[in-house]
Amino acid sequence: MGITVELVIPRSSSPSLSRALSTARKFEGFIEPDDPKQPYRLIIGAVEMRARHRALEGLFETVRGWKGAQLLINGQVADAYRFREILSVMQCSDGRDAAVFPDEYCDSTYGSGWGCKYLRAIQAGLPSSAYEMDHGSRYWFQFGRFSEDMSTWTIDKTELAEAVAREANSTHADTCPYFSLETVRSRIDALPPELELGEGSSWETVLEDQCNGSTIQQSAVGVMPRHLSQDSGRGLSFELTAAMERLVGHAVDKRNIPDVSFEDIGGVDEILDMVREIIELPLRHPALFKHLGIAPHKGILLYGPPGCGKTLIAKAIANDINAHFISIRGPELFSKYVGQSEENLREVFSEARAHAPSIIFFDEIDSIAQKRSAEESVRHESVFVNQLLTLMDGMETYENVCVIASTNRLELLDEAVRRPGRFDYVLEIRHPNSDGVLKILGIHTRNMPLAQSVDLFALACAMDGFTGAEIAFVAREAAYNCLRRSAEPETLLTCSEEEIDFGQYLVEQEDFQLAVKMVRVTQAEAAP
Repeated sequence: MGITVELVIPRSSSPSLSRALSTARKFEGFIEPDDPKQPYRLIIGAVEMRARHRALEGLFETVRGWKGAQLLINGQVADAYRFREILSVMQCSDGRDAAVFPDEYCDSTYGSGWGCKYLRAIQAGLPSSAYEMDHGSRYWFQFGRFSEDMSTWTIDKTELAEAVAREANSTHADTCPYFSLETVRSRIDALPPELELGEGSSWETVLEDQCNGSTIQQSAVGVMPRHLSQDSGRGLSFELTAAMERLVGHAVDKRNIPDVSFEDIGGVDEILDMVREIIELPLRHPALFKHLGIAPHKGILLYGPPGCGKTLIAKAIANDINAHFISIRGPELFSKYVGQSEENLREVFSEARAHAPSIIFFDEIDSIAQKRSAEESVRHESVFVNQLLTLMDGMETYENVCVIASTNRLELLDEAVRRPGRFDYVLEIRHPNSDGVLKILGIHTRNMPLAQSVDLFALACAMDGFTGAEIAFVAREAAYNCLRRSAEPETLLTCSEEEIDFGQYLVEQEDFQLAVKMVRVTQAEAAP
C-alpha cells in the first residue's frame, strides 16, 4: 500500500473555496502556507486515504476545474481517470468490509480463485483473440513455452509473477489493504510446472493463422482448456439461447453460460452489489439459507430506461456463478394453439430445474404480464399471466433457480406480479452518473487505438445523461469516424489486408465529438 496522493488547492475566487478548505482541514496532511500567494496542499497517505477516500473524492470534484489545481500520485502528475482507478480499488475494499462473507469476497468476484478483480492476468477464464500482452489481458496458462516435441507446455511462473506485479502497480490494485502479492506468488507456485498436451489431455494447443510472405500458415501460439474451446480456439460463444433452440426443435443438452462479466459493466455498482446479494448468495451457498430456516428470494425485477444495463446485469450474475442462463422474450413463448403458450412457459421452468443452478431472465416482461381484465381481447393473456404466477409461487420446490425480469414500462405490469413472494425486489436502473459514464467509456475503448489527444474525462462530461447503450454507440461510431477520415471506403474494399497501414488508424478526440453530437441530435429529435 505504498501510495501518497497530493492535492494542490489554488487560492481561487470560487465561492466554493471556503467549503473546500473546510473539508481539507479535516485531513491530517493539510498544509496552509504562510505566504498568501502560495496554494494550499493536502498530502494523504494510504491509511488515511483508505479511511476517508469518499471525502477526498468530493474535495477533488470541487477543485479540479480551478486554474492551478493539481493532483499528484506518488509525486507524478495524474489525471482524473487514474485517480478514479484508485478510488475504485478503495470502494472495492469497502465492499469486502460490508460483504456477508468477507473472506470469500475477493475470490468470488469472478470465480477465478485468484483474489482480485482488477488483475486480468491471473484470471482463469478464456483469453481474448490476441495472445500478446494487451492491457494485461493474458491469462495464467498463457505464460509459458512448448517443449521441442510440442507434447507439453511449461508454465513460466517467473514471467507470470512479474506480469502480475506490474499490473497490480499500474492499476493500483496493490493499494488495497487485502491485496497480497506474496499470496498471489504462493498460488502461482502451486500451479503445475507443466501441462500435458495431446489426446486425452484437458488442454489443447491453440493455433493461429499467421502470414508468411505470400502464404498463410498456422502456428502454435499457446494453450487453452479443452472443454472451453471451440475449433477456432479463440473463445466461447452461446449465441443460440435455450428459447431459440426450443423454437427450432433442438433438445437442450448443454448449459448456457453467458460470456458477459462484471468487468464489462459500469455505472451501476450500487445496484449490482444489491442484485448479487439477492441472487448470487442463495445460489452459491444454499446450505446457509437452509441453516437459517429461510427461503431465498426467488425473483427480482429491474426497471428503467432502455440501454442502462439491465440485461448485462442478469448475464454477468449468471457468468459469475456459472449458472445456466435462459433468456426469454415474451412473444416467443406465445402460440396460436390453446394451452400451448402455458406449456411453453412450464418447459422453461422445467429446463431451469434440470440445469440448476439456473437463472431465468424475462426481457421486457411487460409484454407478457400486463394488467389483467375481463375483456375478451385480453383473456388469453390473462391465462398466461395466471400460469406465470402459479409457477413463481411454486418456486420454493425449485432449488437453485431464480428469476430476473426487466421492463421499461413498470406501470403496465400486473400488480400480482410485483408483490413480495414473486418479485421480492423491484430495483430501478438509472442513467449512469459522471463516474459511471467514464467507467463505461473506458470499458468500450480499452482495446481501441486512441490518439494522445483523446481526453476520456472530457468526453465523459460531454456525455452526461447518456445511457450505457448510447456510450457504447459513441465509442463504436468514433472508430467508424476514424475509418472514414483516414481512408476512402472504396480504397479499403479493393486492397488486401497486407496493404493496410494499421498505424495510421488512431481514433482522435474529434471522432468522439462527432459521435456525441450525433447522439445529441437523435435525443433532441426523439424528445416530445
